Amino acid sequence: LYSYSFAPNPDWSATYASQPEILSYIQQVVRSSDCSDYIHLKQECVAAEWLDNELHWRVKLIDLESGQSYLRYTKVLVTAVGFCDVPKGADKIDGIKNFTGKVFHSARWDHSFDFSDKNVGVVGNGCSANQFISSLLDQTAIQSLVQFMRSPHWIAPKDNSQAKRLMAMVLRRVPFTNRLWRYWLAAKFDLAFPAFKSNRLGKLLRQRIQTSLANYIRRSTPQKYHHMLIPTFDFGAKRPVLDHGYLQSLHDPRVKLISTPSLSVVAPRELQSNNGDIFPADVLILANGFETQQLLTPMKITGLRGAELPALWQQSEKYASAYMGVCVSGFPNLFLLTGPNTLPSGHSTLVGIECSVEYITRLMSRFLDNHSSKVKFEVKAEAQDSFNTLLQSKLQRLIYTSDVSSWYMDKRTGKNTLIWPGSQVEFWYSRCVKSVNWTDFVIETRG
Repeated sequence: LYSYSFAPNPDWSATYASQPEILSYIQQVVRSSDCSDYIHLKQECVAAEWLDNELHWRVKLIDLESGQSYLRYTKVLVTAVGFCDVPKGADKIDGIKNFTGKVFHSARWDHSFDFSDKNVGVVGNGCSANQFISSLLDQTAIQSLVQFMRSPHWIAPKDNSQAKRLMAMVLRRVPFTNRLWRYWLAAKFDLAFPAFKSNRLGKLLRQRIQTSLANYIRRSTPQKYHHMLIPTFDFGAKRPVLDHGYLQSLHDPRVKLISTPSLSVVAPRELQSNNGDIFPADVLILANGFETQQLLTPMKITGLRGAELPALWQQSEKYASAYMGVCVSGFPNLFLLTGPNTLPSGHSTLVGIECSVEYITRLMSRFLDNHSSKVKFEVKAEAQDSFNTLLQSKLQRLIYTSDVSSWYMDKRTGKNTLIWPGSQVEFWYSRCVKSVNWTDFVIETRG
């Protein structure tokens, strides 16, 4: 499910492939699809403006290698920037400007840095920290590692078994088995969806899951950390984390886990927790997440009557929302991938992205067939509002709107702006099978 449906790969080495293997797979798909000529890397889109007289978009980009800016014009603009594309900074660490050691975000890893004999500070304990801490301990000769956490996560065991040779041979040689295996995995993930509901069955399922995971955390970690690591909130209220060897790494004598709501720099190479304890640090790795509630940032997209995204979503009583997660009223011929409320519940994001691509393709086929005409395609404001009112009401029946600090939630409005409030089968059906409601759109054609 973390590969493309149109490019199945029977040769994965393990249940969860490594970054080099995934990169190699993507490069192979690019080569086999002959699409490399259409991909331009290290180009940043900084702004786009809808020109209503010409009925097209003017897009400003910057070549990140040369620093030169340039313009492109297009009938249709599709954003595909993802949720986790803008890492959070260190601005919430008091006195961070006085820190003279190395600072970088885990998503912007500095591979040139030598960790030998270094005191390492890690901020955060979500998925990113879980993924790199054990590898850092195994692959480098660090002096010490202090991890500063603010709140716990439900951590589940990760079954990363090696692929069986017989299984790979069957997937490669027997027709349709790769696709059938994919369907089985998709169904398996969707069967977990009832656990995210707020009803009696959902509560019962979560209690069983929480008991199992709490026992796993206790078995895997030193007793002194149990009270820090076992959450008191419901499973699913925050994104669950798969254990990449992190829990066992807490037994390493070089490691300290500190629970603190705040952190400050008190000397060029020293960090202080809120209770006054001081820790040496030569390098600070930020694993504090991403600006998930600032979709499309730092781009500025200007639509009709000077309306701007993402600024429009940040106005009073507004929040990130779109029709079917892909169209925004006032922004003609603009389509979003990984738009608001398209993140699946415990499922592969790639599956959701492919469904959105199919839906966008269905919409575009309505007006791109006539190449000689200029077309303005826009969702009606009332259709967008109605869609999101229903969507938010469905979210109220799920665990995702719990009063827990989560990157799913817009703290300003209390709205969940990321999660799709249904199963992935429902998402697929609504985008790929169900008839498009063309009355929700306004289509203007000029010769």
